Amino acid sequence: MRKPNKRVAVLISGGMDSVTMYYLLQRKGYETLPIYIDYGQRVMVSEMRTLTALGITPTVFECKMEDVYINRFRGLKPLRNLMFVVKTAAWAYLNRTPYLAVGCTKGDGALIPDMDGEFFAKVSDVLTVGLAKKMTILTPLANKTKTEIMLLANKIGLDIRRTWSCFLPGKEQCGKCKSCKRMLNAIEEAQQIKRKVKEYA
Repeated sequence: MRKPNKRVAVLISGGMDSVTMYYLLQRKGYETLPIYIDYGQRVMVSEMRTLTALGITPTVFECKMEDVYINRFRGLKPLRNLMFVVKTAAWAYLNRTPYLAVGCTKGDGALIPDMDGEFFAKVSDVLTVGLAKKMTILTPLANKTKTEIMLLANKIGLDIRRTWSCFLPGKEQCGKCKSCKRMLNAIEEAQQIKRKVKEYA
């Protein structure tokens, strides 16, 4: 019997969410093909260094769209994630890969409309029509909070200190930006949960 094609193009940045998703999909039997998007981010060197240290060598696509987001350094960049997915989907189609994976998490869609599990389910349908071939976007973390993802990372043996969440470039994460603070809060909440589990064990 022919084995099912479980190749998946995984959009990965080096952050806790995408790296956890990458290893989670491997555990579920998928053949993970890491894809990194260069959209002109300041932390690209730091993220790529993180992925290299983890033994992950991604295919790199450029998708800067500077002609659209002129002088827009902050705030919402509309449909940027959709552009990343469409470009990756074209590559996946040409490389016999029926799945994409995006590391959106619970609540992301409230801030970034095109970073939501339900949104990507609809995009899957559009891609399938546009390619005349089934294309499925996996969002295994869509219903999980940062704290839940941290606990999951711990469960699968990923040291989240080896991932990169900081908005600023450098050899070490700043610990002060919004992303770092969100990570530190998740660490504290995860530790509290672990302590409670031990108390009632």
